[in-house]
Amino acid sequence: MYDKEKEAEVLARSITDYLNTFNDDEMGALLVEKLLNSHRTLQQNFMRFVVKWIKANANTSFFDLRNEGTIMLCKDFNKLMEEEINGYLPTV
Repeated sequence: MYDKEKEAEVLARSITDYLNTFNDDEMGALLVEKLLNSHRTLQQNFMRFVVKWIKANANTSFFDLRNEGTIMLCKDFNKLMEEEINGYLPTV
């Protein structure tokens, strides 16, 4: 049986484990390269996820110095998305 919550938990842990070893720009560049080489529809799906992540961070009221920069940037991005982009990421 497919367990979406368990799969999301495993994926989140994999991502955070990868980011926890993000001690140089090379690892980030490698991840970007792999994502850029994925199927175009999957790139669009990934971007939809990024937009959800930005919106969630923009709407949070709990943050501290460790993630304050992220929250402030997400608030700015969210405003731009609402004003300019208007959430346009269609499934083709």
